[in-house]
Amino acid sequence: MWKRTIFKLLAVVLFFWVAELVLMLAGVQPMSSTEDPYVGFSSAAPLFIRRPGADGRWTMATAENKLASFNPQQFPARKAPGTYRIFSLGGSTTYGRPYRDLTSFNGWLREFLLAADPSRHWEVINAGGISYASYRVAKLTEELIDYQPDLLIVYCGHNEFLEKRTYGRLAEMSPMAMRTWTLLGRSRTYSLLARLVRPVAGDDSQRVHQRHELAGEVDEILSHTVGPASYARDDELRLQVLAHYRFSLGRIARLARAVGAQVIFVTTPSNLKDCSPFKSQHRSDRTSEDQEKWSALLKQAQFLQIEGRHEEAMEHFRQAKALDDRFAELHYRMGKSLLALSRHEDAHVAFRHALEEDVCPLRALTPMRQIVREVAAENGADLVDFAAVLEDRSLRQRGHAILGDGDFLDHVHPNIDAHRLLALTLLEEMGRMGAASPREDWGPEAIATVTRQVMERIDTREYALALHNLAKVLNWGGKHKEAARLAREALRTVRDDPESVGSFLIVGADLEQQSRLGEALEEYRQAVALAPQDAQARRFLASALARLGKFDQAEPHYLAALQLAPQDPQVHLGLGQVRFQQGRFDEAVQHFQAATMGLSNNPDVRYNLALALDRAGRKDEAAVQYGVVLELNWRDAAAHNALGQILAEQSRLAEAATHYRNALQIQANFPEARANLQAVLEQQANATGKAP
Repeated sequence: MWKRTIFKLLAVVLFFWVAELVLMLAGVQPMSSTEDPYVGFSSAAPLFIRRPGADGRWTMATAENKLASFNPQQFPARKAPGTYRIFSLGGSTTYGRPYRDLTSFNGWLREFLLAADPSRHWEVINAGGISYASYRVAKLTEELIDYQPDLLIVYCGHNEFLEKRTYGRLAEMSPMAMRTWTLLGRSRTYSLLARLVRPVAGDDSQRVHQRHELAGEVDEILSHTVGPASYARDDELRLQVLAHYRFSLGRIARLARAVGAQVIFVTTPSNLKDCSPFKSQHRSDRTSEDQEKWSALLKQAQFLQIEGRHEEAMEHFRQAKALDDRFAELHYRMGKSLLALSRHEDAHVAFRHALEEDVCPLRALTPMRQIVREVAAENGADLVDFAAVLEDRSLRQRGHAILGDGDFLDHVHPNIDAHRLLALTLLEEMGRMGAASPREDWGPEAIATVTRQVMERIDTREYALALHNLAKVLNWGGKHKEAARLAREALRTVRDDPESVGSFLIVGADLEQQSRLGEALEEYRQAVALAPQDAQARRFLASALARLGKFDQAEPHYLAALQLAPQDPQVHLGLGQVRFQQGRFDEAVQHFQAATMGLSNNPDVRYNLALALDRAGRKDEAAVQYGVVLELNWRDAAAHNALGQILAEQSRLAEAATHYRNALQIQANFPEARANLQAVLEQQANATGKAP
């Protein structure tokens, strides 16, 4: 019986083995390589197009319509004998952002290979696309495997949450069911049967093929909002994105293996120490009482942290964490204090928690590092744990393994030296793989020579302009401190280019935050001198002058800004404040009303309008606006007091008294509201003959 059973099993295995072999020879590809069950693409224009070269031979060159996201690259259409062709894939780090290919790890690797192993003709082609996530990299791999690659280097993970997508009915599948489909999808026999059955099958049998359709090019969520406002916590989506990430990396490996190419996966480190979370969000189950306690604890902890009293700050942080442990900024601030106390391991944990709780995850999540390792092991691919390499270097140089500004230009993009280090690490890995054979005299001196040659080719002005642009992007994303640091660095090299205007404004705003208004004013003057037709520069300068009480000097700059941007609510708001200080209340009202067109839900704008109406003698209109202020922010004590005064003038004493009491409830030390309440109570007493 058992012999017959084994024989039957062997017969079945042999049948499917033969079927797989026949289908492979027939060119049938497994579904796990040709299809992404999670997303589809509405179009897919090729990255490289065929062009005649200068020598009459055909070359492949980056398509013109792709140059906004990819470096210009070129390579022979037919690979010459003795050539080893490498494609590097990923997002903006692979691209080399904020710079370009020359100082990316691809550029460094190209130069190191030429110097270290001249026995081969090396082609290192940078196929990194700005904002490309793993699923787009996998789609691009379908094209690249047609170009006879020998090696794919894959560095991606930071862009997985950049695009909006849903997983529909696919999300209902259990992890086991999804893994089963993935395994079956590697079989050519199953794939052929599925393709034959799908056109006639019902909806239920096509569950995994109901995919979210993405545009041909990246459509970032952030391009439709101001900063990370549209991001919110979604733990279920996060798990689905991680599963999709795992699948995409595996798909890249399988596509490469199908054409005999090797793969090196690279882990993606992040700036933990010097990049605060992009967006924090409280627990949904907290009570209002807990929230008030939490806010008070955090405020006190921040004060103690600024004072350098980190042990005391940590006690407040711990109490706040017990009330709400999901607010990312809390963990980040804890990490800062723990680092100051030299509690490095605890600080590392806190910074990791801050990364994990960031509801706008523009840095690779911690589990992705393990996913890269597992996918590499499962698919027989090679691995460069770049995160570990940087951490080891940090441990040697700084005494801790927490990565920060010494390694990155911003939240994820490594500095030039870190790119260089990655290239050297990749070269070592290629040596272990047998792909490269560095010559005997390859060592520190030869590396230093190549390094000097590359650095001499850098256009410092171009690189400073790239930093100016990066500073603007970070500032737009709410990373003002980080943006100011880069803006200052860029201004040390380039101060006379239109790109410098934004950096002057960023540095000025940072100085204002430090209460250094006089210094900020000089930065704004530089921006206006460089770009007198820049409405924002004019507005920043006017606003700083107004804050210094120089209203007559602020006026012409606001008027110039108004001419350049007549619909800008901030310009109208500032000009309204100037007119108010000049006693021109009717004009102030007009500008405040214009400001509400764009800032209708801003209680401060409404309060300014109400106050201007009040001073202009338009009491009824003022009362209406004070009411709007209180609808937007009931805890505005000044609005309660001002509305109470108008009601008192209209002999509506009981209502006036209510608003005065509200003002005192909100702000106990409010002498004017207390005096007004006493006066109203006395009026009521006189009217009724009763003691107040």
